[in-house]
Amino acid sequence: MNSSTKLLLSSFATGLVFYATIGIDSVFFRGQNYIPRENEASQGYAIPNKIGIKLEDVDADGKEETIFKYAEKSYLLRVDEQNKPYILEYEVKPAEIISRIKETQILEKEK
Repeated sequence: MNSSTKLLLSSFATGLVFYATIGIDSVFFRGQNYIPRENEASQGYAIPNKIGIKLEDVDADGKEETIFKYAEKSYLLRVDEQNKPYILEYEVKPAEIISRIKETQILEKEK
């Protein structure tokens, strides 16, 4: 067997092992973060295609909160004292702009 044949067989074997590993992983070991791409679920259950989870610093305190999205609406994903998950609706209000000009200064300008 010449060197080019060995190189070809070696490359083929490496590719085969790589794709077999990826294929087995995607079929049997989907990981903890896997959400199936299904459009239907039993009555009363969430549709998997409409679910999303992300981290975001919602309250600007420097710590990220877990956000659960369902059908384009966001909720805070929390856990209680027994470590059971629950969701809370929330809204982010824009910052309020407070004028620093005193009323007396405004009155003086109007004179």
